[in-house]
Amino acid sequence: VYHDKAFVSDLYSGHISVINLESKPVETGLIRVNGWTEEMDVQDDRIYVAGVSANKIYVIDAKEECLIDSIETAEAPMSVKIDKYGYLWVYCGDYQSENYVLEKINLETKEVAHRFLFPNNNASYATKMAMNNEKTDIWIIYDGIKHI
Repeated sequence: VYHDKAFVSDLYSGHISVINLESKPVETGLIRVNGWTEEMDVQDDRIYVAGVSANKIYVIDAKEECLIDSIETAEAPMSVKIDKYGYLWVYCGDYQSENYVLEKINLETKEVAHRFLFPNNNASYATKMAMNNEKTDIWIIYDGIKHI
């Protein structure tokens, strides 16, 4: 949610729906993307969307309701969080991936600052990540819950 708008991902449609929470009609716009999208996080006027099937993070201008950029990631980005220092954390991988990957991305340079690899041991479907309210600590699901 960004001000009075909700941005909604979709498994099958290939777009992000923009919903006006203040008025009717409910759906006010569509932002085209390539394939399956999942979690989002927002910083300033930018929304960062996990583009699972494209192996990208889509960057959306929330004010203009348009796609403005993308950032390459490891295979199947599922979960995204922005920490208090402005780094984008992306948890990647699905049941077919050789490894689950947690990437810490510098949003200014779009470069991976750090990468954590976790072998896919088929013990768990490890694609969820959580951050504390202060945005300083991260937990992932991988063979239990891990604090990063």
